[in-house]
Amino acid sequence: MQEIVEGIVEEFRAEVERFVEEAKKWVKEGADGGLERWEQGVRDRLQPIQRGLLEVVIKMMGKGYEGAKRRCPQCRQMTRYVNDRVRTIWTVVGEVKGIRRSYYHGCGCGGGRFPLDEKVMLDRDGRSPGIRRMVSLAGSVSPYEKAADYFKKALMTNADV
Repeated sequence: MQEIVEGIVEEFRAEVERFVEEAKKWVKEGADGGLERWEQGVRDRLQPIQRGLLEVVIKMMGKGYEGAKRRCPQCRQMTRYVNDRVRTIWTVVGEVKGIRRSYYHGCGCGGGRFPLDEKVMLDRDGRSPGIRRMVSLAGSVSPYEKAADYFKKALMTNADV
């Protein structure tokens, strides 16, 4: 784990140094674009690092494996561990790919369960609580199509949300 953290710190340091050098050139050349250009530049460079940090935190939680059997929180019947499954999680810092989660199935309510998803409160589509709140707020102020377009622009993503 320490090796991963050190890698992220080094990546962050290198990205900041590259940004500062680029900023020096922009200022020297009198480049225009206003504050929005700088905001975008900082965001573009930090977003991959933020995703990496979030991925580390999620992986530190484990896969959600709770043994060969576990009680379904909904119907209270026993479920059995089936296998691990990989998914992409949608967060406010973008996609976090390759998250491995333990899958349980076989209870009376007929649905499968991912304990890790329940722990971090993902919805069925892999959206985090933060991204759901953002989508909800955008949708509360305008029709869905406009809200989705606004949301994609605000997060700079082409993802279906």
